[in-house]
Amino acid sequence: MIETNIDDMNPEFYDYIMDQLFSQGALDVFLTPIQMKKNRPAHMFSIIVYEQNFKEMLEVLFSESTTLGVRIREIKRLRLVQQNFIADTKYGKIKVKVGIFKGKIKNIAPEYEDCKKMAKQHKVPLKEVYEEAKNIANDKLR
Repeated sequence: MIETNIDDMNPEFYDYIMDQLFSQGALDVFLTPIQMKKNRPAHMFSIIVYEQNFKEMLEVLFSESTTLGVRIREIKRLRLVQQNFIADTKYGKIKVKVGIFKGKIKNIAPEYEDCKKMAKQHKVPLKEVYEEAKNIANDKLR
């Protein structure tokens, strides 16, 4: 985990920096609102990354953000077994991620970007497309 606190950067930059971090191998990137000394609003910028990608993350952070330093700590990360498949919905094909723990389905998540694209294309609410893909996945996997 690489973390830094930032209180002096244009917040529009976060999106670009996050894209750069993901493209360099970050597993997850997130912001947490915090208060710093003198009660200044700020963000804690956190990056989860494999150790072999530390150098790339630091290069992005030091080049693209206003940080003067970072904290690095080792963390453990556990994940569900993941299966991916395509749900053939009435709106089109949508990727679906399925999380499995001890042989049982624990989570079904249609791919947001696929659902968004189909909702726009068919001019229907996003939640309808999402639920359709989730229901088809659920029926197919049970």
